[in-house]
Amino acid sequence: MKDEQNQQPDFFTELMFGKRPTQTDQSATTEQTESIQETSEEQAQNEYASDQHSTAQTDQLANIMALVQSLSPYLVKLAPLASKVTDYFTQENKEETSKKKNADE
Repeated sequence: MKDEQNQQPDFFTELMFGKRPTQTDQSATTEQTESIQETSEEQAQNEYASDQHSTAQTDQLANIMALVQSLSPYLVKLAPLASKVTDYFTQENKEETSKKKNADE
C-alpha cells in the first residue's frame, strides 16, 4: 500500500478511476459520511415515530369501526322506540304551550 501511495499519479489510472483522495480529502469525506449517517439515523427515528403514530390512528379507527358495526343491529332495533319517544316529547311540549296560551287568555 505504501508503494501505491508513493507512486506518481498515472494518467490512465486517474482517467479510469479518478484522482486518489489526499489525507485531507479523506478526513473531510469521513466527516461528511458521519454527518450523513447521523442525519439518516434521525430520519429513520422520525419515520419510525410517524409510522407508530399512523399505526395508532389506524388501530383506533379500526376499533371505532368494529364498535359501530357491533352496535348497529341494536341501534336499528331501537330506532322505532327513539322515534316514539321523540313524538311523545314533542306532543307533550305542544300540549303545554297550548295550556299556557289558554291560561294566559
